[in-house]
Amino acid sequence: MALREWAPEGEVNRGFMVTDAGHNMINAVDRAGIHGIMCAAHKLHLVVGDAIGLGAPKDSWDEGTLETKALLDKCRKIIGHFSHSVKASRMMRERQAETGRPEHFLIQDVTTQWNSTYEMVKRLVEQRQVVEYVLSHTPVLPGGMVLDIGATEWLTLSQMVGILQPFDVTTHVLSSYNASLGHVLPLVNALRQRLEASIREETDLLPKSRALADRLLTGVDTCLSPLRREKVYQMACLCDPHIKGSLAGSAADLNSWKTELCRQVRRAASNQAQAFPRAHGSQSDAEEESSQGSSSSSAPGVYTQRPGSVPAANYLASALAMAVTSSVEAREEEEPEPALTMVREYMAEPLQPLTLDPLHYWARKADIWPALSTLALDLLSIPPTSVQSERVFSHMGDVLSPRHSRLDPETMERLTFIRFNLSTLGLPQHSKTLVQSRSAMGSFKTGLPCSNMHYQSNTYACLPAILPASQLGFLSASLTSCLQACLPAYKPTCLADPVPTCLTT
Repeated sequence: MALREWAPEGEVNRGFMVTDAGHNMINAVDRAGIHGIMCAAHKLHLVVGDAIGLGAPKDSWDEGTLETKALLDKCRKIIGHFSHSVKASRMMRERQAETGRPEHFLIQDVTTQWNSTYEMVKRLVEQRQVVEYVLSHTPVLPGGMVLDIGATEWLTLSQMVGILQPFDVTTHVLSSYNASLGHVLPLVNALRQRLEASIREETDLLPKSRALADRLLTGVDTCLSPLRREKVYQMACLCDPHIKGSLAGSAADLNSWKTELCRQVRRAASNQAQAFPRAHGSQSDAEEESSQGSSSSSAPGVYTQRPGSVPAANYLASALAMAVTSSVEAREEEEPEPALTMVREYMAEPLQPLTLDPLHYWARKADIWPALSTLALDLLSIPPTSVQSERVFSHMGDVLSPRHSRLDPETMERLTFIRFNLSTLGLPQHSKTLVQSRSAMGSFKTGLPCSNMHYQSNTYACLPAILPASQLGFLSASLTSCLQACLPAYKPTCLADPVPTCLTT
């Protein structure tokens, strides 16, 4: 019922939905007839969590995992001591000032977010000298609890930070605004290669650290490497002009990938042919259908760069470079038909520079390879994680504060929509001013054609949201009038790029 209200059939095209691994979410997506994709960040959390012992103990954990969990529990107790002891906190600040150490607080982790555990250990290692000094003056706490970390344990923590660092960068890259499904396989490939290099080349690793790397490598092979066999990841990787079929592994696999791509291009071309009569009629652009089943929905060639920058761009570039080094060649089959011709011409082009946005590339190719471009835009616009959706919910929690506790759901939704799309439209982000201006909100509510827009689910999921050009212009005018009501001195600027922009909803 909730899905039908949020995405009515005939008004919003249902494509892919990114969810966590909860059985309730997986079942709901399957029953709705939507292709579900498991959040890549959640997969990473499962891999690292099982390796370092996050959460309740499991029967599958070995002795090394339990030892790592015990060491992390000791770290949490030490950080808890500094958080609750005024004397220890004061001594820590004084010692930081005396020794010139960074005046940072210690971080307590949240076991449901593995990267917070990484940040906790990293900060503790950074402040080792200060922590040791304070603990040496208060070795025994009330109740007889002893807080101490030995030299070997400090070295283990330091090496743990180095081993987990690629996982942290991978999580940030996949959680960025610019991340696409085509980044998943290259990043997993790079992650595996770095772990293998750590085990093989770093001879000074402690046995516990080497065992941790082995457990992480096993988790990658078990949980992440099987993604190479899923068609949606294969097609997204193949449609990325930076790597194409470099990760296919063999010529036979590459031929299989290309055959599947040709099949999906034919389907996209068929859907385009069926939708063409409506493109010039009275129907809205949002009602045009692209690929069905294994493809998500978007208007062909409609995309510009999403807001925000990919963190650790150098790491992503190196991951793509690793993928290209394993490039393979496929045997061409003679079959003179349009879909195969488009795929052949695309594969014959050289790999594009890493600085080029793949969605810009395919937007420019829309007139040359229309069906292939539509399919590629559908696949590469799929977010690999549900992080962006979670950030929307977090922002809604900030808006619904005790001072704004009577906002109705419709107003909340529109305020959040404005907040996340101001930068997309080249407008200044004055979300606090917008929240406080009820008159501006009223003017915005009167004209926005919400029924024709793609909205993200009110569940733990994401869907690509692409707005047609006519609605983008209307939205720009609505937001401009809203901002002018809030900020009398604000002067609107023209959108430099006429190509519609992917909006966060």
